[in-house]
Amino acid sequence: MTKKGNPRFYAMKVLQKDRIINQNLVRYAKTERNILSIMNHPFIVKLNFAFQNEKRLFLVMDFCAGSDIILIFLLIFLYIEEMLGNY
Repeated sequence: MTKKGNPRFYAMKVLQKDRIINQNLVRYAKTERNILSIMNHPFIVKLNFAFQNEKRLFLVMDFCAGSDIILIFLLIFLYIEEMLGNY
């Protein structure tokens, strides 16, 4: 998604309120929003906006093009494992 008048791309995480409440995850959703809003680290996405409607919570963050972080960690682990196997 993009913001009007701004060519930057954003990622939007949408959380269903009924699922959060039914699974007793309200505290975790609030904590996620609070932590992302105050973090300033190159490896953690920045939360730009957070809003809600009757059924959903929306977290709008910086868009990071590329692979999933788990895939990157897996590739690093496999590379290190391969390098250690040679010794």
